[in-house]
Amino acid sequence: MSSVLVVGAGVIGLTAAVTLAEAGHDVTVRADRPPLETTSVVAGALWGPSFQEPMADTHAWTVHSLGVFQELATDPASGVRLIPSLSVSAVPGFDEIPPQARIIPDLRAVDPAAVPAGFTSAARATRSGWGPRSSCTTTATVATASASPGVAPPASASWSRGVGRTG
Repeated sequence: MSSVLVVGAGVIGLTAAVTLAEAGHDVTVRADRPPLETTSVVAGALWGPSFQEPMADTHAWTVHSLGVFQELATDPASGVRLIPSLSVSAVPGFDEIPPQARIIPDLRAVDPAAVPAGFTSAARATRSGWGPRSSCTTTATVATASASPGVAPPASASWSRGVGRTG
């Protein structure tokens, strides 16, 4: 396979690097600071359904990633947690749940009398997510755990400081 340079050691750069390494590429990550000094380390994230084409593929990926996150949530060291959530909408007529959203665990409509003021509808669910200081570690774990069956482990991967800034 080819040699690939990934610029950036935040959650996106690390995800790209791990995924490329799992596919057999020789990956080098270069960044102006190490992963635990990036913005990603203080960022949180929530899993949610995907609504883009090709719908069959994105739905399969979303279902697969949900399973990976649910498994990771059983290990407190992963940083992934199952979080009760309340989603609200001010969009009139948004009563029908899209098919992609029906895979959200424990998804249920909120009684109209309990919808917060200023909104027309609401739903409760259990979402998977991770918070500050775990994002970069979790990214590498998730990318590794969600590799396609039969994909060989990385041949090599390295990280180095030193991406210059321009402008």
